[in-house]
Amino acid sequence: MTLFCQELAALVFTKEVLVLSTLTGKVGPPKRQLDVAKVQATTDAVIQEFPQTSASDVRAVIRRVTMSSSTKRKEHNVEHVCVSM
Repeated sequence: MTLFCQELAALVFTKEVLVLSTLTGKVGPPKRQLDVAKVQATTDAVIQEFPQTSASDVRAVIRRVTMSSSTKRKEHNVEHVCVSM
């Protein structure tokens, strides 16, 4: 379920949106909230594929995807700065 949800989120949202957004738009420095309709569609698709999965499980995976995307971008920016020096 986790891999399916991660891959689906990557298809539904662009990398830029995942980096610049959070699930709720409330944590840390201001970030945009992910499109609610797309989050719901992703949740529905995952639950349809994996009926034993709860909506909160899906939201937790999407939250991890956005956090992971932000971390990867920060690491890339640090590498880019180091290479440029």
